[in-house]
Amino acid sequence: NKMLSSCERYNLNDNKWSFCKYSLPYALYDASVVVSNDESFAIITGGTRKKRKWTNAIIIFDEENGFKLLKDKMLRQRSDHVSIRVL
Repeated sequence: NKMLSSCERYNLNDNKWSFCKYSLPYALYDASVVVSNDESFAIITGGTRKKRKWTNAIIIFDEENGFKLLKDKMLRQRSDHVSIRVL
């Protein structure tokens, strides 16, 4: 349960991890992530921040721009939850 702001990338073809040039806007753990249908961006929701506080934040990630914390937030704070892609 260590909070991290670093980002790592896994390559399925090479079966290897590598560092990413981007970092999360703040240290976070137990968040949920879902990837868009075309895999062009990911949405990270909730999670636990410093002092063990749940968050209702929404973070968008794409390869060109990195992480962006949205002004909009989820209605409730949450951690250890699941996100699913709906087709």
